[in-house]
Amino acid sequence: MPFSYFESADQSAIHVVKDMRDGLQLALGEHGIKLSNSNREDAVVGVSPDLLWVNKAVYRAVNEIPRSGELPVLYTWFRYGPSVPIPIFHTDQLVPTTLGKYAGNLQDSRRGSNHTVYEYFEFFDTLIKNDKFFDADQNLAEYLLELYNDAPPSYRDLYKNNIRIQEFLADLKSVTHATPMTEKRVDEYYSKFEPIKSQFERSLYKTSEIPVESEDHILDFIYLIESVLESFKGIDFISRKQQSPINDLWYKYQKHGWPWPANWISYKTSDVNKPAATDFQRYLKSEIAVQKSGWQDEIRALRIRLRKSGVIDEGLSQTPLDIGGEAVSQIDDAILGGNPSSQTHE
Repeated sequence: MPFSYFESADQSAIHVVKDMRDGLQLALGEHGIKLSNSNREDAVVGVSPDLLWVNKAVYRAVNEIPRSGELPVLYTWFRYGPSVPIPIFHTDQLVPTTLGKYAGNLQDSRRGSNHTVYEYFEFFDTLIKNDKFFDADQNLAEYLLELYNDAPPSYRDLYKNNIRIQEFLADLKSVTHATPMTEKRVDEYYSKFEPIKSQFERSLYKTSEIPVESEDHILDFIYLIESVLESFKGIDFISRKQQSPINDLWYKYQKHGWPWPANWISYKTSDVNKPAATDFQRYLKSEIAVQKSGWQDEIRALRIRLRKSGVIDEGLSQTPLDIGGEAVSQIDDAILGGNPSSQTHE
């Protein structure tokens, strides 16, 4: 069963997020900001940058508005940073409006909410004024790297190195059959990728809460990138047939590589004391169990495409890091503290 915040949280918690939502919409409206749910063509990450900003804004409000502690609003750290699994904060649900058109009383708060709509408005208004995100020349990757200084310490380096991997894959996305594979160009690819790869491995191994099969999955993808770079040596150009799977590396990493460890991070960073957190963790538990075979299959399919197009060798067509399904289940059981074989999908 899909997770529904409004079915899981109590009314007081729901009133808090609605007051916060109203304050955010007012701040956006007063600044004339219209949010988009689409991804920029030059973006490093495969989601809407505006959604990333909204998640960050809510995360900061939760942590900075109270004099002590946090507001009772559920968030986790997910694919690209703070993530708020509450639909009224999705960019296509937010409707910017101005103070003069607000239908309610700005100095009121809903029952159980300890801050007024105007207090939330003031916070988001100040945030927008000072946030580099809205600078015309702001680089999204640099913006995220700065945001990750707030990440939980055990995941901080992993988030930063993940963005560097995606920046590199975004560069490969522009490679065509007309791109000369000169010795200088190939050397530049290697000199950029090798330190990123080493740093990513170190940061992943330092994070002990991500299970082994999830680590193996993402590392297998990293090694696949390395094999693609190896294929550039000694050729003048890639073929038209080879261009498509090489360009797809970025997309596949976004959709089928990084999500597995990212879901684990989300599971581990969900505060069980927050409203609806237990139900959200139950949802994530089910999501990982359902999705992991699909993530593995997609990477296997990409490897086969790379092999059939002549990018990688025959010997690399099988995942060297695959482990048996029973071992996967046992590791999942140890991390989640449950028995996957007895789970039902609600």
